[in-house]
Amino acid sequence: IREAAASSNLGEESEALESTTSPDVNNYGDHGRKTSKRSAPSVSEIEEFFAAFDKEEQRRFTE
Repeated sequence: IREAAASSNLGEESEALESTTSPDVNNYGDHGRKTSKRSAPSVSEIEEFFAAFDKEEQRRFTE
């Protein structure tokens, strides 16, 4: 009997949980400021990264 009652309440409970887990902008205001200090990599940094990756991959396949 408990299982039937639990399964019928499951949908309501999951909806309630989803509403409590959604991030609240007011609570996470500081978090956004901390992450925005880190700058995105420049185009040349990205190209260097992929060039090094390609070079390493080529080296592995030629061995």
